[in-house]
Amino acid sequence: MPKVSVIVPIFNVAPYLDDCLKSLVTQTLTDIEIICIDDCSTDNSYEILEKYATKDARIKLLQTPKNSGQSVARNMALDKAKADYIMFCDSDDWYEPTMCQDMLDLIIKNNADLGICSVNVIYEANANLKNSDKKLQLPDGVFDPQSPLILHAHNGMPLRIMRHNIIKKHDIKFPKGLTYEDIYFSNVYNLFVKKVATTSKKLYNYRRRTNSTVNKTYTGKSKNSLDYAFIAIQYFKYLKKHALYEREYNKFWTDVFISCAQNALMFTKDKKYSYGLDEIFNNFIKKNYVFGTTTSHTDYIMSLILDGTFMRRKRYLFGVIQTYHETNKTEWCIWKICVFKIKHTHCQTRYYLFGICVYKKDKE
Repeated sequence: MPKVSVIVPIFNVAPYLDDCLKSLVTQTLTDIEIICIDDCSTDNSYEILEKYATKDARIKLLQTPKNSGQSVARNMALDKAKADYIMFCDSDDWYEPTMCQDMLDLIIKNNADLGICSVNVIYEANANLKNSDKKLQLPDGVFDPQSPLILHAHNGMPLRIMRHNIIKKHDIKFPKGLTYEDIYFSNVYNLFVKKVATTSKKLYNYRRRTNSTVNKTYTGKSKNSLDYAFIAIQYFKYLKKHALYEREYNKFWTDVFISCAQNALMFTKDKKYSYGLDEIFNNFIKKNYVFGTTTSHTDYIMSLILDGTFMRRKRYLFGVIQTYHETNKTEWCIWKICVFKIKHTHCQTRYYLFGICVYKKDKE
């Protein structure tokens, strides 16, 4: 019986696949199984997989009947996994040589239900995200799953090691047909976690590349950002189905829902999609949220979403500041700059608003 099952979904990543597979077959922990599932690639990814599988019996090679997306591929692999501990690797990324051993030690020695490592980011694209990527760097420690550090940690599956028995017992699956499925899976899994161990070691190498789903979202080149809304709704349905909604009510609305809503509204740049998004959020909030049951801050954010001004105010703010910095045609004109100061606290983000007026006039 292998100690760790590493699941690798694959679709059209031939230029990167060698780096990924080499890092897995050369792990210092040899007692692993590597479940590679090809989602009907149209390049030569499958041929590369076959080459590695013939040389290493630890590689279990699967293929989906038709192209179905990463969630379906991961779920199929989970059904085949045999080890007590589950890890994931994206096929365009790679592990450090000691990652499997270090992650296994991390979760066992700390008697934790979840282990999370730090990340080395390779910027082939999105170098502007370096500041936000700081949350991919974690301290060494053991934490309560409700601590701010864990609540705001990156949701990526490849950074984690999880107990297989928790996944099976609570029937945790990736949502079919949706991107950002990691957000759903990690939040559902965290419902049953009592202790989280983290390491500052950068064990995972994450490649930010131009054609990735994440990059297309950040640049507004796809409608995938709509899925943030559906991820929140799927999580809500899981809570209701398993009688956990009352227990998780405050966390759902103040943390998960607001975060998903912000991402969906921020990255949905095509108006034909954003109008539909407003309707989805309005219907969902009106049907399920009760004002006065969480915090005044959450009530305020819900009211902004309902009247369609939540992200518009933030976009307006960014545009004013950008224009202010770029202008060189005026010596004096009137600017009103609103600055949001954001402070993370337990299960919520607080916003403070400051108004600054600068008076200038046109150059003669």
